[in-house]
Amino acid sequence: MGYHVINIRGKAIQHKYVESIAELADVPFITSDSIIYQGEKQAIPTKIGDSEDYKDFASDYYRVSLKAQNTFKKQAFENGLMLEEINKDKENADTKRGDFLVRNLSDIEIDIKWRYFYTDIKKKSFDFLCEHAEKHKRMQEITKTPILIAVYERKEHSEEIIDNRLYFFSIDDLLKHKDEFKIINRHFGKCYHIPVEFTHNGFDFVKQIHKKYFGNINENKM
Repeated sequence: MGYHVINIRGKAIQHKYVESIAELADVPFITSDSIIYQGEKQAIPTKIGDSEDYKDFASDYYRVSLKAQNTFKKQAFENGLMLEEINKDKENADTKRGDFLVRNLSDIEIDIKWRYFYTDIKKKSFDFLCEHAEKHKRMQEITKTPILIAVYERKEHSEEIIDNRLYFFSIDDLLKHKDEFKIINRHFGKCYHIPVEFTHNGFDFVKQIHKKYFGNINENKM
């Protein structure tokens, strides 16, 4: 185990590894602002933007999305839902998968979202991409399983979500009532502008959807 010395100059990283403290004298670029850490030779520092493994973490959208998913997993477990993460490698341009299957509720699919909420005449609302609704619909037709959307509100000017407010709706209900929603043109595409009154609070909604589509099938107990 030796020593890694790092300087950051603009967008470039200067790095040198030495085996001993004495060899630090051979590093010509050391200054009082240099970073040093002790580690194995292969523990080379990596610029986030140049790493396939880590570059997504430079996006606040990605970081907040992971927070929302992790929060949902914890809350779902507390409410008796057994989740399985969905492998999205098989997604194509025409369909969209959710994030989780609820294994003890007939593999109902749930997609986790965070959104900034808008206040329109004292009513809260949020956006949902029209394109995503259609892609989820096509996936439902393939799997024969309902897809639900779970939405957390993201705090303004923050990466935090409001974890005690979770809003559910189903893709079927969204498309059934789509003519009732405004369509807003955002920079990322056309969106349904959905009032929170259209949504359902709490995990009981997942069980209600299960009963609606599958009847009184006994849940697989955890």
